[in-house]
Amino acid sequence: MSAYVGDTLLYRDRVFRLGSRPLEAWFRLIGQRPGLRRASDLPADAPDYAAPWEIGDDGLLRLVGLTGSWPDTNPLALGHLFPLAEESIVASWYTGILRGVRAGPVGTALAAVQEPCHLASFPRHGVPGLMLADLALEIRCGRLLDASGETLGPDRPGDESPRWAATLV
Repeated sequence: MSAYVGDTLLYRDRVFRLGSRPLEAWFRLIGQRPGLRRASDLPADAPDYAAPWEIGDDGLLRLVGLTGSWPDTNPLALGHLFPLAEESIVASWYTGILRGVRAGPVGTALAAVQEPCHLASFPRHGVPGLMLADLALEIRCGRLLDASGETLGPDRPGDESPRWAATLV
């Protein structure tokens, strides 16, 4: 079994490796975390699944896939955790700040998410535990917020050019 990258986010035609793990908030909400298989040669904090996310023009955070394996080595799939999900599920349970580092443009997304990565390999400043992010997005109940704290999306009345809360460097 190879190491999983962990969580990635497709946002504005760029792929970011996330330091945040929105699916862990789901596990806390339902009161249990599934026992997934992790390669024995990996550290205890290495990801045991890969969760690709995306935020589209509607401002919704969606889980668009899931890769991993159960202890019996059967593959993990999105439908195992969310039986009614077809191709994706809106992460309405998640409230927090998504921070990530750039992995590359969409054209190189597949290669970027397949190479092994652990949270320890994110660029860090001299301060222990501080991750410098290329991306910081505030999410409330699965919806991207603008700079004023309002949710974004097609059902939002008002101006057509939202004040983005995203920080892209």
